[in-house]
Amino acid sequence: LQAKLERGEIDWPTFHDAFSHSTGSTSDPTRLADAASDMFSLHVATLPVIAAVERAGYRTGILSNTCAPHWEHLLGKRYAVLPGRFSVIVLSHEVGALKPDGAIYETAARMAGVPPEAIFFTDDVPEHVEAARAAGWDAEVFVSASRLADDLQRRGLNLGL
Repeated sequence: LQAKLERGEIDWPTFHDAFSHSTGSTSDPTRLADAASDMFSLHVATLPVIAAVERAGYRTGILSNTCAPHWEHLLGKRYAVLPGRFSVIVLSHEVGALKPDGAIYETAARMAGVPPEAIFFTDDVPEHVEAARAAGWDAEVFVSASRLADDLQRRGLNLGL
């Protein structure tokens, strides 16, 4: 059910109805969306790394498995910094594919307007990183902001950090 929501195959009201039916529960759709979305934490230490990448002349982007309620929660609550920070934002529920499906990487490269080999990608899920590599992207598993900075500097980016 969650995968259908994150691929954009169903909307939130449909998800809520199916969830309520399958669990035998009754809940307010808005309260359920808020509760289901209150699981994110911003890796604050990555912000200086992202800023350094941008100062070095590179564009940054987001490729996320998410659904509309999660994304709206992020934008409306704690993470209003996100949309203005990144030049390319690819959300699974908007493009109809989830990582690690190769289609989402193809779509993201097309939306970025660059060939796959020009993209550096990091994700905390190893299977997503492997799928990105299979799509021709340069990719590393996200461990920490300092490791990300090291990964980028090994690729020749002078981040000045």
